[in-house]
Amino acid sequence: FIPTIKEIMGDFNVHRLRIGDWVPCAIKSLAVDPFSSKVAVGRENGDIEICDASNKWYCQARIPGMKDFKLQSLVWSSVKEQSGRLFGVSLRGFVFEVDLKQLRINNIRDTYGGTAWSLHPSPRAPQLAVGCEDGVIRLFRYELGAEDNINAVLGTGSYLEDAPSSSGSNKGSSGVLEYHKSLPTSGSRILCLAYHPSEKTIFAGCSDGSVRCMDEDTGRVLFRMLGDVLRGSVSTLIWSLLVLPDSTVITGDSRGQVQVWDGAAGVLMDSFRQHTADVLTLAASPDGNAVFAAGVDGKVICLQKSNGAEAATLPAGGTPNRTRGRTNSLAGTAAENTWVYVHAHRAHSHDVLALAVCHSSSNAAQTVQQGAVTDSAEKKRVSFAGLADSNSTDSAGNLVLLSGGVDTRLCTYSVDHFVRSRPTWIPPIPTNALIQSSAKHEIITLRNREYLDIWGVNLLPRLSDTKENEDSAAGDENCRLRMRVQLKGNDHLHASAVSPQGDFVAVSSAAGIRFFEVKAASTTDAPVVLARASLPSVLADAEYAHAITFSETVVTNSDDVTVTASKKRNNKVATSKTVLYVAVHCAKRGQIVICQCIRGDGETSPELKVVQTINHRKIVLSRTGSMEKVSKSALSLAVNKIVFSANGEYLAVSSCSSKSIVYVF
Repeated sequence: FIPTIKEIMGDFNVHRLRIGDWVPCAIKSLAVDPFSSKVAVGRENGDIEICDASNKWYCQARIPGMKDFKLQSLVWSSVKEQSGRLFGVSLRGFVFEVDLKQLRINNIRDTYGGTAWSLHPSPRAPQLAVGCEDGVIRLFRYELGAEDNINAVLGTGSYLEDAPSSSGSNKGSSGVLEYHKSLPTSGSRILCLAYHPSEKTIFAGCSDGSVRCMDEDTGRVLFRMLGDVLRGSVSTLIWSLLVLPDSTVITGDSRGQVQVWDGAAGVLMDSFRQHTADVLTLAASPDGNAVFAAGVDGKVICLQKSNGAEAATLPAGGTPNRTRGRTNSLAGTAAENTWVYVHAHRAHSHDVLALAVCHSSSNAAQTVQQGAVTDSAEKKRVSFAGLADSNSTDSAGNLVLLSGGVDTRLCTYSVDHFVRSRPTWIPPIPTNALIQSSAKHEIITLRNREYLDIWGVNLLPRLSDTKENEDSAAGDENCRLRMRVQLKGNDHLHASAVSPQGDFVAVSSAAGIRFFEVKAASTTDAPVVLARASLPSVLADAEYAHAITFSETVVTNSDDVTVTASKKRNNKVATSKTVLYVAVHCAKRGQIVICQCIRGDGETSPELKVVQTINHRKIVLSRTGSMEKVSKSALSLAVNKIVFSANGEYLAVSSCSSKSIVYVF
């Protein structure tokens, strides 16, 4: 027998409150970590999401951005010794690093050249190349910081401390990022750039329509590739650029062209006009046999490489005359190979701003549509494109193409089955709840990027008072904005929480943590009164939090003594009271601080008193055993969510690496 929902919960009303809309921001950049399954999704407002390609694109962590951030590009370190480090640039003219242990943006450095248009990591050294507005490529070096010694971090003593300890503070940073040198100016904006995978050269696409090949060390221009400039088109912009292992250079420009160049000689080999507007982004498979392009028209196209002998058998339309099986690589130099257009998808409704190719071992989002392909030419094109048979498997994992843009959705395609498979969309759902409520006092908090709204809800009349055929849905009279909390600074909010009674509200950003006692207003239309609570030094010292949770616990007190008239002995009468606790994960210190919330009266202000401190980072490090393992999985030190049990005796802590620890009190 399975009971129905009505039998379990009884009669209840469903109220629809339109108090806020979730408006995600455009995807500006996609970066794939070459040493793990992590994919960084950078949004235009500076929010950065870390997704796991091996776990159905689960969003492990979110790094809040800033107001007017204007993120332009993200890249991972390509040097194995410093793997797992994430860097980015902004159109406001600065370079930064993302600290995955503390989930914040740090190491912010000026580009010294205005707007930063492009960013690319060196495959041979811990170095970043930044293309600037003034036409100069500036090089930034990054090194490991003075990380705390594992023995010093672990130390001695208990994991539970009565007071904050300085040993739990974050002495070491995620690393050092410093300006190194500048290459000679090109005279026009550097819109895109790329290092050669094996040779010590760097290619730069400029706003004058040219592509320059420069020596990596001296910056001397070896040659220029002019293309449309020679044909009188001076307004062409080179928006995107790729350098393949065989020295083939692929460019996308403002005329909607994808051009293929011989990077060794600087000769234009082919040009494709499949796009009707600017080509903004390019991506290639790891072996360099397939290239994907997208841009303003929202279309994602695939180009496939073939050797010269096979290209001679192709008709004018590019469709092969014979079927060919897939090969892992095509031998020959850039001049010996030709490229053909394979297929296109239009999965986005607006501009596509970013493309990336990665391995997805789970391949959960890539289900090949087994529809019949009846057209003979289509069958030949599917086979020629090197697309594996539907029953074959890739030992290295399935290659997946990612795309994102103005419509805010992340889209995935199967690289091996690009023609047959259909794209899969991943909606931009927030990782943590943005809305929290207090049922007893009917208060709802809604966390936006820059402020926290406190709504007062009056869900009356109740079901028993509702007349037949009368609309009981909550309208404007039942839900009013009572207060808006906005912290100082330009940082987006990290976390927020409301107590079960609705009398305390907590909010945090990179600027700090704030606790407020919510006092009822004189009338239902008046805004609520917020009294700022005094914080202990462990929370007030420029600390911020990514996870906050409240818990109410009933405490029994038997110290109250009363004397009865019938008996000559004292009787201890047990009394009980409700105590409000809050648990805060301090991101800088790596500690979980549990405080008691003390309400204020007319003479004293509300305050928080530290009850217990847990050195969560120390516990994680002791279980990991070495700093090397921690550096490879920095997200294991970052906390995503904490929650109390119903009775307040257990505290569950979930890290961004999907590992949880439960503490007992």
